[in-house]
Amino acid sequence: MAGDRPTAGGIRASPADGSPVKIAHCPWPPSTHGGASAIKGGPMAKKPNYRFERSERARQKAAKKAARLAAKQQKAAARKGAETVPPPSEPPMN
Repeated sequence: MAGDRPTAGGIRASPADGSPVKIAHCPWPPSTHGGASAIKGGPMAKKPNYRFERSERARQKAAKKAARLAAKQQKAAARKGAETVPPPSEPPMN
């Protein structure tokens, strides 16, 4: 073919005019050839960091426990404050 430039390995590059050269037809769609596009949904998933995730769960659990304890203490203080106020006493009957 006139105008084609050979490259390493005998594979032909695009001609000098810039038009693409179709080397062969592949019966499979490009998404089955491998790489990031082969995985449904895009690139590879993140690498898990188990120690960090476990510490985050522990931190969230501790914060939740602290919030529950504070609410419980406030409720107890309100109840105790209501109990410490003496009810109006009636004069003793003699």
